[in-house]
Amino acid sequence: MKAYSALPFTFFIWLSCTAYKPVVIIHGVWDLRFSLDFLADQITEYHPGTEVHVVDMLHGWKSLAPLWYQVKSFYSHIRPIMDASQDGIILIDDFLRLIFPQYIKETAYEVFYSRVGQRVSVANYWNDPHHQTLYYKYSNYLPYLNNEINESYQKFYRNNFMKLKKLVLIGGPDDGVITPWQSSHFGYFDKEENVTEMRDQFFYQNDLFGLRSLDKAGKIKMYEVPGVYHTDWHHNVSVIKNCILPWLD
Repeated sequence: MKAYSALPFTFFIWLSCTAYKPVVIIHGVWDLRFSLDFLADQITEYHPGTEVHVVDMLHGWKSLAPLWYQVKSFYSHIRPIMDASQDGIILIDDFLRLIFPQYIKETAYEVFYSRVGQRVSVANYWNDPHHQTLYYKYSNYLPYLNNEINESYQKFYRNNFMKLKKLVLIGGPDDGVITPWQSSHFGYFDKEENVTEMRDQFFYQNDLFGLRSLDKAGKIKMYEVPGVYHTDWHHNVSVIKNCILPWLD
């Protein structure tokens, strides 16, 4: 069994403007307080005039807090920055995932797909292709965010996603942690653990949260970068210069 993993780097660019947009950087699971300072320093050095904010909360073990709690906490921190920038912001989301021994991967669903298990962030995005019934029954984050479950916020989630002006996805085959690495590009395993690419996904083909619409409008850019291990993405100067800085203008 493999886990659904989010993206090593994701950019959400809101609206358009002629001046530089503020850049907000959010850490991932287990990241330490200063782990993203290098990325912030590189942006400041090579893109002078850019206002850079590294969100300083929920580090280390606190990153295991439930994801809906984290979303609300990050939002309260970012909202004043958004309010002060009428032309929008650039959000860089850096996810660090956990590595589980094989026997834990095969049994993790027994804990994660429970009301107690869903109190941990890792369980909130755990999507086991072999136990989809339990995933839809217990997972209280990912299937709702993907609009796979009918509920009152579906239109709200889709409308917000559709406000993006550009979605930049960065990943590569040597990541070593993201499994499958193609999930950095919205790929995922089927029941036989073959990788299904983004455009063949159910949520894409049915445009559940607007991914297909964004893609058809030419607003998605994917980078496949070999030779970069998971913990090196935000320290790799080549990745920063070639995949991040060009989108800050």
